[in-house]
Amino acid sequence: MRINLCSIACVCVLFISNLAIAQDPAATSVMDVMKKDVGTWDAKIKMWMGPGEPTESVGTETNKMIGDFWIVSDFSGDMMGTPFTGHGVSGYDEKTKKITGTWVDSMSPFPMKMTGSYDAASKTCSYDTDGMDPTGNPMKGKMTVVHKADGTHVMTMFGPSPEDGKMMKQMEIHYTKHK
Repeated sequence: MRINLCSIACVCVLFISNLAIAQDPAATSVMDVMKKDVGTWDAKIKMWMGPGEPTESVGTETNKMIGDFWIVSDFSGDMMGTPFTGHGVSGYDEKTKKITGTWVDSMSPFPMKMTGSYDAASKTCSYDTDGMDPTGNPMKGKMTVVHKADGTHVMTMFGPSPEDGKMMKQMEIHYTKHK
């Protein structure tokens, strides 16, 4: 009987805390933006490995919600002539008041973690990224996702230049809803 009462109490606490999150205006704003990303998107990718012209490729991203708090992204395409797949999970962390997420893909044995915020005026999610470079050394970067009035969005990723370590644009993906 005592275990059942504890279980019921835990469920009630979780339910009440989820209601509080759902009523947080910042969480609601972020999740409303994320919900707009649900569906299948065509991706036009540009990658810069250093100075000069980018390589270009295409891909597809499918996003779905897990409940009201998390969005799961599955990406497939071609990166530098190699088949590529990736998987991400992100949502709003009520405790830190930040968007949080992780990303794993077929080209890296290391996960990337993201922490960011949403600016409603510019319709931009801005993230700090934390991962590893190909040799396993810590690597920090920046990422933005700008939501356009026409329903498209653009993700831009910045990371250290191989020449001097200064931040440079490494990737830009233009997303258009798949029809």
